[in-house]
Amino acid sequence: MDARKRGGRPPKLDGTALRWIYNTVADKNPLIAERFKVNLSHSSVCRLLDELGLSAQRPPWRAYQQEPEAVKRWLEKTPGKA
Repeated sequence: MDARKRGGRPPKLDGTALRWIYNTVADKNPLIAERFKVNLSHSSVCRLLDELGLSAQRPPWRAYQQEPEAVKRWLEKTPGKA
């Protein structure tokens, strides 16, 4: 048995799909479920991003020019953003 091969489920996505996901995520437009009709869990997406050399990023701080009142007004009038 090849020591490099491990057991487990076979991958749901092929190389073409992985390339598309990499380009899509890198372009900030993730549409995995719509494009491939595959629902991936949060942990699966994190693992996939790690395999592609990507990671979910959060800004280390809030923008200093952010106006809290303007943000509050925007959240109140934008459905689904609160």
